[in-house]
Amino acid sequence: MDDRSPSRAQRAALWPALADALAQGLPAFAWFEGAQARLVVGASTDLHVHVRTFTGTPGQGPWAGWPVRPEAGPAPVVEDAATWQARVAAAEAACQRGVMEKVVPARVVRHEAPPGLRYDPLATLEALLAGAGDGVVFLLAEPGRWFLGASPEILVRVTGGHLSTHALAGTRRRPAEAGQLVAAEQALLDSGKDRREHAAVVDDLREQLAGVCTHIEVGARPHVRRLPTLLHLETPVQGTLRPGISVLDVVDRLHPTAALGGRPRAAALAWLAATEPFDRGGFGAPIGYTTSENDGVFCVAIRSVLMTPTWALAFAGAGVVAGTDPAAEWAETEAKLQTATSALRMVPA
Repeated sequence: MDDRSPSRAQRAALWPALADALAQGLPAFAWFEGAQARLVVGASTDLHVHVRTFTGTPGQGPWAGWPVRPEAGPAPVVEDAATWQARVAAAEAACQRGVMEKVVPARVVRHEAPPGLRYDPLATLEALLAGAGDGVVFLLAEPGRWFLGASPEILVRVTGGHLSTHALAGTRRRPAEAGQLVAAEQALLDSGKDRREHAAVVDDLREQLAGVCTHIEVGARPHVRRLPTLLHLETPVQGTLRPGISVLDVVDRLHPTAALGGRPRAAALAWLAATEPFDRGGFGAPIGYTTSENDGVFCVAIRSVLMTPTWALAFAGAGVVAGTDPAAEWAETEAKLQTATSALRMVPA
């Protein structure tokens, strides 16, 4: 872990309580970001944890406070490369016809624990922390079921009426050779497809925030965000909230951004609902906490995995615009899936 990771003292204070909660099967929420480490077991008066699924909305459907166990849906459909790429090709054709500007098809992979072994959430969390870079590592624990990941994407952070977020879209695999890094970054910056995909997210953020902010500042151009295994285009966005607007109000307005749903939102989500053969559950959903009536922080639950002792489901999505190559998007999702799948850890059953 780099020097942005939680300090040894913070980890030492938090880890035994987290291990005890997991051993007892208690609901638990752990959040690691930069030098911050937070843990909630059951209810808390300091942090109010908020969990929702990708399609949940406040007051209806799978949205609730904490702790909660959402109803388990049917087993996700695992598509092979040809089937998923055909779905991406159909999405690209829809974008060519003007049905939507961008849409983000997702896919899922399933891993089974071999006989005599079981998946271990604490060891997997440790592995995610070791390779997270400057992202958020989170864990939501329910009895016998855990959702965890290492997300590079903050949906929104609100502190004292000031809002910060970012557009994070457009991806390349980070080259293993350091000497190839600059060329890979420039190729990403020069990619017309990735710039269009990124611009859709920037435009969506600007439009959605106009209704809740008195002032918005958007970065003039994207830069490359370096992650341990991936490169992303990133544009920072800052804003001043209108009086009385809370972080939850902003979450409701932003989710799902064009980075995980598409643009226009209604058309993209309708296309996904009609074509995607599984419920995303927590993948791509807002997960975070509030510290007061108005303040708090939420990440977008990507690079994530849903685990039980016997199986693990890892998720990834890819942005599709006109001109998208389905084979390239399959390769992109394979790279994204590695963040979670390479961290899976097992112990004797």
